[in-house]
Amino acid sequence: MRIRKKSVQKIVAEFKRTRQEVIGNGFKPIKKLLSNKVIMKICEDSNYCYRRRIMPPVVTLLHMIGAALSRDGSFQSSWHNNGQVGNSDMLSKARERLPEQVWAGVDRWIIGEIDREFGEEAKWRGHRVIGVDGTCMSMPDEEELVEAFGRINPKGIKSRFPVLRGVLAFTLQTQIPISHEIGDNRTSEQALFRRMIKDMRAGDLIIADRHFAGANLYAEYKRHGLEFITRMHQRLEIDRLIVIKRYNDNDLIVQLDVHKKYRKQDLELPEHVVVRLIKSTALIRGKKSEFWLMTSLIDVKRYPCEDIKELYKKRWKVETLIEELKIWLSSDVLRSKTAPGIRKEIYARIVACQLIHWLMLKAAKKHKKDAGKISTLTATRLINYYSICMGTAPKNKIEYLYEELLDKIAQAVIPDRPNRNEPRMKRRDLKHYPILHTTRAQWRAEQESLNA
Repeated sequence: MRIRKKSVQKIVAEFKRTRQEVIGNGFKPIKKLLSNKVIMKICEDSNYCYRRRIMPPVVTLLHMIGAALSRDGSFQSSWHNNGQVGNSDMLSKARERLPEQVWAGVDRWIIGEIDREFGEEAKWRGHRVIGVDGTCMSMPDEEELVEAFGRINPKGIKSRFPVLRGVLAFTLQTQIPISHEIGDNRTSEQALFRRMIKDMRAGDLIIADRHFAGANLYAEYKRHGLEFITRMHQRLEIDRLIVIKRYNDNDLIVQLDVHKKYRKQDLELPEHVVVRLIKSTALIRGKKSEFWLMTSLIDVKRYPCEDIKELYKKRWKVETLIEELKIWLSSDVLRSKTAPGIRKEIYARIVACQLIHWLMLKAAKKHKKDAGKISTLTATRLINYYSICMGTAPKNKIEYLYEELLDKIAQAVIPDRPNRNEPRMKRRDLKHYPILHTTRAQWRAEQESLNA
């Protein structure tokens, strides 16, 4: 019993020391943007009352952001990168206590600060350009998660793990995630995006693929004061459209009918919506393809068709930003075992992505470079390295190291690679182990019954 008491006291002492190091010296590059004082103010504004604990909100929040920045994305790796060994049970309880509204408050605060610093200079002809796309994320095979999110069931074959569907919105000029929604895999991307419209502003320009196209959706965008550029829906037949004005064969203004089914569901929808139709070409997977764009930017003088085509090409940046979030920030396979934990973990990944790109914007502004050409992966590695350097450096060296970090990030420019084409295929085979079709717990139980 004495040994047990001594070991508990030792664990508590280690965590107290870790807490002081994280609050005082840990995650210095992140704290230059998101300070302890700001986090405490957000907790207060979110009406989060908490007792004085070994793991206060500042430590828990920074720990989860640090996990997103680490190479393997695990919660424990955040401590290991700071030279500590944490107790996983105590860490999981601390993450469980931190409410989701605190994460939402941090998310909104960062978006507001970046907008104040870079918002005006990042606009395109007075519009904030927002790229939108959907994605899926996997998670552990837990009953609660299966019930909350379900399994994907394409062609009658269920996936082995629960999968959620999400929609993310990024400002394409600053590459900052500004909104997201998640749901079970039966929820459509359009339904999720409708929930996100509240986060948009009148005058925002939405750029999306044809999943977000359709007369009913266009009418809803216009009702909220949003402009849009999307690919034409694949079922639409151009020959049947009513042409209102024809500038040339590749640039027309047409009338789309809103189907009565949607007007019954939403009585405020109009019978028709007027859009502009522009023919465009692009290299898609190495092949030159023709497709039609639909947009609410009808003024030909203010928005020439060539400018709209060039702007739509930037939509591909959304794909790379989602790749950053899923692969480089380890949200492709999430680790939490409860539905609230999954939502908080996604918030942590998004906040980490915002902080990385905020530092990239600061570095680009300092050296007068294009932030879109700076390598996010290199920036992430540099942030991890300088977190260690700044955590162990004397106070009079902190500012110097921070400026050095910005200089290094600005140097990490990706070379221009025109017409680069990479197939979505694997070159190296995976290990030739058989697939486990049950959970590991079920497999162990089966083996124990066989060996009994």
